[in-house]
Amino acid sequence: RLLGGLGAGAPLLLLPSISALVLETHAWQLGLSLAGQRTRLLPLWGVRVASESIGAVLPLGAVWADALKPPLLAARCGVPVPAGLAAIAIRKYLLVLSQAGYLAVAFIAGHEALRKGFAHATGMPGLRFAAVAASVALAAVATAMAIVLGRGTVLQRLIDVLGSTRSRLARRALGDRSLWMR
Repeated sequence: RLLGGLGAGAPLLLLPSISALVLETHAWQLGLSLAGQRTRLLPLWGVRVASESIGAVLPLGAVWADALKPPLLAARCGVPVPAGLAAIAIRKYLLVLSQAGYLAVAFIAGHEALRKGFAHATGMPGLRFAAVAASVALAAVATAMAIVLGRGTVLQRLIDVLGSTRSRLARRALGDRSLWMR
């Protein structure tokens, strides 16, 4: 009855969410194309919907959703797994950067409303500067991500170190086990 009471325009309530999802997917498609991976929008949208569905229902869902994206990109869009990993890093970078910009614009446009709101709710109008601090922090995180992931050299070195550490640990464990089995 509740949905029926909304009338014929009820499906229009879904339009903002669907539009945001399509626009974000298109931006991801553009990012992939800049990285040399051409994809069609509909299969890429399917990857987003599938991975975010998993993310919504599992504990630590965001982690599982991101882990699922590279194989889904490979299966549905023909994007090699390493390029899929890079696409996720690019997407995260753009997300952090856009949130920094969003907070900065929100502070500038809503400065007075934030001041009044914090003064009324907490008696501390200076809390409005938390939006500026968060914006600067997010911009710093985005910059650090760009430095670490930009050319891939720092990330590749980290992967190499982790790989060699794991290899040393595996060799040590196998060596110890072989001594134990004698």
